[in-house]
Amino acid sequence: MEELLKTLNEDLALNKYFLKKISAAIIEEEVSKYPIFVASRDHELEIGKPIINKNENDMNWHINASHLEEFVNLNIINQEMVNQFKEVFKNPEEFMCLFVIYNEEGNFVFKPYNKSTLEQ
Repeated sequence: MEELLKTLNEDLALNKYFLKKISAAIIEEEVSKYPIFVASRDHELEIGKPIINKNENDMNWHINASHLEEFVNLNIINQEMVNQFKEVFKNPEEFMCLFVIYNEEGNFVFKPYNKSTLEQ
């Protein structure tokens, strides 16, 4: 698992400015106040919009852009958990919110744009 997070950190470091621009656009265009990036190593995803295809960009992970409302619509986040999610959501100008999928399981993690490691 540690090796996987290392490869994800590498991909995120290479793309952090691009991801920050996408996050800001999601907020500025009033799509959502809660942008979420979905990362998957194994296959392309049907959550959000593809922004990085690992095969086309010589990366280790596929990354899609999504948001809280889509996660609720897809029942990934239960409606009763929305307020709790909003409480733990970190400032999107400083942190990227990631939903990391591996082995058919997903976990939320936050990564500061200006640091090289993930935080849970």
